[in-house]
Amino acid sequence: MEPVLLCDDDRRLLDLFGRILTAAGYRVLTAADGEEAVRVSLREKPDLVLMDIAMPVMDGLKATSRIKAADPNVVIIALTSHALPDEVQRGLDAGCDGYILKPEDPQDLPRQIRLCLAEDV
Repeated sequence: MEPVLLCDDDRRLLDLFGRILTAAGYRVLTAADGEEAVRVSLREKPDLVLMDIAMPVMDGLKATSRIKAADPNVVIIALTSHALPDEVQRGLDAGCDGYILKPEDPQDLPRQIRLCLAEDV
């Protein structure tokens, strides 16, 4: 399986979501800020990026734009707590292909990814 890049500045969520996605059969790469997300994406060429929006160094919107400029075929799904309609639109405008709210039940993340991919790709 091609790698999935999981981007979040919360190390606890990186670890938790990473373990859940690994158990679901994904090969998981991680990045703790937007700048690192761009570097890892350019080097590893993942098919899927799960991008937090509010991150230090470079936010997820700018990182999404840079990753999409380098590889327009990569699927980027915003994985964030920011769910107001204007925030969702900003994510889509930056190049996100889908939007997932950080789940209250983290075990539900693989199902949400499958649903998002089925709807948006």
